[in-house]
Amino acid sequence: MAAEFVNDFAAFLAYIGPKPDPALTLERLDNSKGYERGNIAWVSWSDQMRNRRPLKTRHSFTYKGQTKTIAEWADELGIERKTLRTRLSRGLPLDRAFTPGLLQ
Repeated sequence: MAAEFVNDFAAFLAYIGPKPDPALTLERLDNSKGYERGNIAWVSWSDQMRNRRPLKTRHSFTYKGQTKTIAEWADELGIERKTLRTRLSRGLPLDRAFTPGLLQ
């Protein structure tokens, strides 16, 4: 947390304001910086997950010229993330794995 907020939660709360929606979480816009002025925002959990630093478990897939995470493809294609993960873990090619309505 930034030095100005470390010992002054009231100042931090005054800056960020109360949680505007129960579904939102607090995110650092730049992970290399702390929770400081200009670097924090209220965002949805799914947006926060998309903005994570790349990890071993976070894979992107290029399909039809676009590179996106499983979460992004699931949203765009209307397919559950779990379904996409299962299809891919079974070795289905992307064109089949990313087909809505495909029976497994």
